[in-house]
Amino acid sequence: MNLHPSATDIVEVEQVVNVTANQAYKLTGSMWSTGDPTYGYVYIYDGTQVLAQDFTNGTKSLNLTFTPAGNQLRIVLHAYKQQTGVVHFDDLSLSVN
Repeated sequence: MNLHPSATDIVEVEQVVNVTANQAYKLTGSMWSTGDPTYGYVYIYDGTQVLAQDFTNGTKSLNLTFTPAGNQLRIVLHAYKQQTGVVHFDDLSLSVN
């Protein structure tokens, strides 16, 4: 997934996933940016924010563990506006921890 923000617009994609409440999960994969330094985020919500992982200008391996309180997760990939580079996400996988 490649997110291309602009000077005036953020870019977000999200996916809602059914999970088991109070079960530990892990989100793995990688993220990086190319071009000008660009802020990228991974947010995980279960009604409230569970976890946020901030930007990287080099390749960052994601290995995020969390325990949702609800039965659905909203996973949001975000690239902040006023940037001209590209934020890349690859091999994202959600699994029971």
